[in-house]
Amino acid sequence: MSEDTAVFSARKIITMNPSRPLATHVAVREGRIVAVGNEAELASFAGGGRLDDRFKDKVLLPGFVEGHSHVMEGTMWSLPYVGAGDRRSPEGRLVEGARDIDAIVARLKQAEAEISDPNAPLFA
Repeated sequence: MSEDTAVFSARKIITMNPSRPLATHVAVREGRIVAVGNEAELASFAGGGRLDDRFKDKVLLPGFVEGHSHVMEGTMWSLPYVGAGDRRSPEGRLVEGARDIDAIVARLKQAEAEISDPNAPLFA
């Protein structure tokens, strides 16, 4: 490792890798993770990199960007969209928002007309 590598320490790093689910240190160079492990493992690399302990009392997770709104994104697009703002579907199609109650009701009526089972619930 070189001096341009930052080695971050943390209370716990959840890697999402079944073969190495937990770690305490992660090495990052040019915005990319280059190594994950414990302090001794990362110190064994030549040069060692510079230690950054700003996360030493934190738990780090990879890959979640606004996870609260994106986790179910694909599933939700299988339902009629009745949100107020315009959104892009996973296929890139622009779906206009339903800006008022009349637009919401119209979209729900259209979705209801497409349901073949009259006893099936309509989720939107």
